[in-house]
Amino acid sequence: MEKGGGPQAMLEGKAIVEISCFEVWRRISDFVDDDVEPGLKERLEFHFGRCKHCKALLDGTRNVITLIGDEHAFDI
Repeated sequence: MEKGGGPQAMLEGKAIVEISCFEVWRRISDFVDDDVEPGLKERLEFHFGRCKHCKALLDGTRNVITLIGDEHAFDI
């Protein structure tokens, strides 16, 4: 079993070692920046498809990035 891995699941006939929420939280910034290796990216995408809490965190992170990058953003 890989470090940080958990139970295995099958995706399109391929075994995927599931990743924990804690590991997702640690790597979400890298994921959003598309700075993760392909195997980890696949595991993260699989996790986001099954975990509504981590998917909400991903969506929120992307929303913040969009707001910060918007030249019409307002000062708080």
